[in-house]
Amino acid sequence: MPEMKLFSQQDPAWKNKTLGNDSSTTIGNFGCLLTDLAMVCTYYGFDVDPAVLNDRMKDRGGFQAAYVIPAVLPSTVPGMIYRNFIQCRTYPAPMAEVDASLALGKPVIVEVDYAPKAGLQNHWVVVYAKRGEDYLIRDPWPYPVETGEVTLKERYGFAGSAAQVIQAVVWLEGPAAPQPKPEPVVLDTGVRASFAVFAAADGLALRSQPIVSEHTLIKRFALNTRLEVLVDDATAEARLGQVNQWLPVKDPEGVEGYTAGWFVSKSEQTEEPGQDVKPANPNTGLKGEKLVLKVTGDGLALRRKAEFVDSNIIKRLPLNSDVVAMETVAEVRKKLGKIYQWIRVRDVTGEEGLAAAWYLVEAPGQAALGVDLQKVEPPVFGVTMAPPEPLALRVAEDGLAFRRRPVITQKTLIRRLALNTDLLVLEPEESAVAKLGQPGEWLLVKDVKGKQGYVAAWHVMPRPQALPVESKLEVDLPPQHPESEVEGIGKEPVSFGLFDNPKKSVSEIGQALENFVKKVGDVLSEAVSDATTLEVSTFVTNDMSKIGVEKGKLTGNPQLRALTIIKLDGDTVLCVPQDEFGKVDVVLWNIHLDMVKQAQVNRSELIKAAVSAVTGLTKPGGG
Repeated sequence: MPEMKLFSQQDPAWKNKTLGNDSSTTIGNFGCLLTDLAMVCTYYGFDVDPAVLNDRMKDRGGFQAAYVIPAVLPSTVPGMIYRNFIQCRTYPAPMAEVDASLALGKPVIVEVDYAPKAGLQNHWVVVYAKRGEDYLIRDPWPYPVETGEVTLKERYGFAGSAAQVIQAVVWLEGPAAPQPKPEPVVLDTGVRASFAVFAAADGLALRSQPIVSEHTLIKRFALNTRLEVLVDDATAEARLGQVNQWLPVKDPEGVEGYTAGWFVSKSEQTEEPGQDVKPANPNTGLKGEKLVLKVTGDGLALRRKAEFVDSNIIKRLPLNSDVVAMETVAEVRKKLGKIYQWIRVRDVTGEEGLAAAWYLVEAPGQAALGVDLQKVEPPVFGVTMAPPEPLALRVAEDGLAFRRRPVITQKTLIRRLALNTDLLVLEPEESAVAKLGQPGEWLLVKDVKGKQGYVAAWHVMPRPQALPVESKLEVDLPPQHPESEVEGIGKEPVSFGLFDNPKKSVSEIGQALENFVKKVGDVLSEAVSDATTLEVSTFVTNDMSKIGVEKGKLTGNPQLRALTIIKLDGDTVLCVPQDEFGKVDVVLWNIHLDMVKQAQVNRSELIKAAVSAVTGLTKPGGG
């Protein structure tokens, strides 16, 4: 397999190139994730660099403004595979899955916090190997590129362990040579536990290495298969029932290998424990086929009305949340991804409202990732707090079983749940929290469509919390440069052709000139007076057919989204538009800024023209 090419986002060949669809950002400033993607592509033999990949991703809709959508990568680099994305800002990173990929020679891309100050200053790096308890990385920031060894904890370890340093993980793969069938392993050293164990799941895997991969699979066992344990009692007891712990075992046919310690038991499984879930209408309030959608940005607002008003916000939804569309499949697919289109949805807690269609995709989701352009201050809450929400969980393992009873058999399986599926707990929160992460414990839950069942408590985690509705955000606004001085004063005035015959004496037209100058002066005075305060307003609407203009004002209920007022002395008032996440709506703000710049140019030209006209009129021999 080819070596990974090393790139820096700061390379002069592309650092000043616009990143994605946001004209205010560049690859040099915010292109770390894009650069990582390019490096991983070269590892799998593809000839791309950050500039080439940036153009391809733009052509294929792989950006939301400057945020990259890694799931679009396979359509831009055919042969690459997008496997998974997990955000873990509020819980430890899934290091077992990271280690498994690295053990197979597959690099992963991770998000880290690059500075020890409050809040997350996010940055993306490539992790390509494990080194003891640390990890080797390729950091896209330094230029020239670093060719020596750099470790994750050495550079970003101020946050703690690797599981604490890593805030999110993206798994990608590419074409690989066929893997040979795993060789039989010999683990029997003569040491035995005094007890046997039994497969507690139908289809339990026996593996050549303690790594979950298709390339390590030797065979699968039926439920309750008896297995000899090839370690002593103390070692076996410590691993039994523990997530990410493996037991060396031998099956009745004498085949040896490793099996998951969290899926075996000292006793056989029976169907005695547990009760069937009470019958319930899984689609309460749903008529016809309904799409489950994924939220592609953290803090998406669920609104009462399709208006960008804070009072309309019901709640904010965390990244990768499940929502079920309350409209027909055809209606939803027409709107998905469209700016200023809205979809009525219901989340896993049963809350219903309108959500921005341009931040929703069909499940499984395609999260838009990158460097946060605005940093979030700690939330500031109002006096009135919303009631706490019921406990929502998120599936932490792809293919998690959703069961009618808390028993592992084929008969109890309803279906398998995708990674990051949202679930609502249907039992007391206190007891549910105590079960989380505990092998052998089960939780009664329902999914976003209302279907009820049991899931293993050791394969779910609390759903990440989004920003509260009342949170205040600090935004870094583009600098304003108001026209504080009138250009052109003292330059040669412009002739407006007022005197066609220079041979006429001024005295012959004195009275007419006096009257004319007075009228022109009045008009110019009024124009200059109006120009001392520049006001630019940007409106939006969902229905252009209703918009009209009467007496210089818009009619048809347009929505004011941005406002700039600049006085001649430089005093400036700004009202900046927010998007669905409470951050600056970059696209709309850039449009507004272009209008402001043009208005400033027009005002400057108006004042110059007025000054020139007055100078030309009052200068002796003014033609």
